[in-house]
Amino acid sequence: MIDVDDFKAVNDRHGHDVGDVVLQEVAARIKEITTARCCGRLGGEEFSAFLVGTLPQVHALGARLNQAMTHRPMNGLNISISISISIGIASSMNCAMTHELMVEADRQLYRAKKAGKNQYAMDPSLSQAYQG
Repeated sequence: MIDVDDFKAVNDRHGHDVGDVVLQEVAARIKEITTARCCGRLGGEEFSAFLVGTLPQVHALGARLNQAMTHRPMNGLNISISISISIGIASSMNCAMTHELMVEADRQLYRAKKAGKNQYAMDPSLSQAYQG
């Protein structure tokens, strides 16, 4: 699960037209970087992507997504805006149903937000399980 950090400030400062362009650009970058077969906007400024990969691939993807947002300003309507995202990662190793994956991803998203935003979080037990 992916959430644009402090998105309300974009709309408040620049207007909803600019906010819409920012959301379109965020969606394009998510699709470009994840190459996920199933990704999209959940609502508001939240997005999701379902991926298959190893734990190192997931860590690398989380880092690449964060960098793609912070290192390339959003350019739309003659305004350059810098944004960041927070990401919550869940694994089907710990969740059997899609609903459970979404609930866990949301839980991890809030961990990333609480830890300072502009980062990703996942259940620490995933790293332990992966290492053996």
